[in-house]
Amino acid sequence: MKVLKIFSILLFITACTKSKEEKNLIKIEYNQSVGDSMIAHKYGSIYFSGQPSEEDLKKLKAQGFNHIINLRLSTEDEYEEALESKMIQKYDINYSHIPFNISEVISDSYIDSVVRKIKAHRYEGKTLIHCTTGQRVSLFAGAHFFKDHGFSKTAALEMAKKMGLEKEALIDQLNSYTDVK
Repeated sequence: MKVLKIFSILLFITACTKSKEEKNLIKIEYNQSVGDSMIAHKYGSIYFSGQPSEEDLKKLKAQGFNHIINLRLSTEDEYEEALESKMIQKYDINYSHIPFNISEVISDSYIDSVVRKIKAHRYEGKTLIHCTTGQRVSLFAGAHFFKDHGFSKTAALEMAKKMGLEKEALIDQLNSYTDVK
């Protein structure tokens, strides 16, 4: 009887004790339709995607988006950032450009700079974070959720891959970032 009681107590404690992953379980909704033809990944009121079209921007405003964060570089070979800025502001959407060069290493200071912009606009409506194809966004999200939400290295990488992280160099970069911590 005493063994059964001890077993019951241990079973109860085990059931009540959650792993780090379960404690930090965050609901991320993958492949949500937004805009005109965009697919984004959603965490609360924050969405992660590739480049929105002008038609997407019209619909995003109507759907309650009030802030767009662009992680793309502003270079001749990528695109002209000033055009995007004007187009977004035309729809009365706040715009932040926080470029990330994929040949550089993601850092805590970069992650913090994006998070500061998110927090500055969080009560105004939904935020869309985008880059060209979603690769930079996926890297940022993996590193952010690892750093700020307690995801394990494995969970951060798995989430980033579900968001579309495919480039080996960026996967290696996320792995290096999570190894240092």
